[in-house]
Amino acid sequence: MIVRTAKRGRGDVTVIDARGNLTLGKGSKGLHARIWELVKAGSTRILIDMSGIVSIDTSGLGELVAGYMTVSNAGGEMKLLNVSRPVKHLLQMTGVCAILETYEDEPSESRSEFFFG
Repeated sequence: MIVRTAKRGRGDVTVIDARGNLTLGKGSKGLHARIWELVKAGSTRILIDMSGIVSIDTSGLGELVAGYMTVSNAGGEMKLLNVSRPVKHLLQMTGVCAILETYEDEPSESRSEFFFG
């Protein structure tokens, strides 16, 4: 299975609903390609909802970091939402949590400043 993404807006925040396996192959490449498309279209605040991610490996982590760098180099911010306990543990073990902020629940439009202040 590859990662399927769906984009939805929340004020000036673009939310990507990621579903599937974020592992070596098409899944991780699909997510980074989606992030690249959004940045090219002008999105600078991207929130990735990870609640539908079944599994992730180091390739998937690399694609998250590459996505973060793409957004960051464009002057934007990318953050993660609804990260499962095993994925959060992997982020902590690899040090990726130092650059990618994670949150437990989705902001309402009025709370988007909490995530992207």
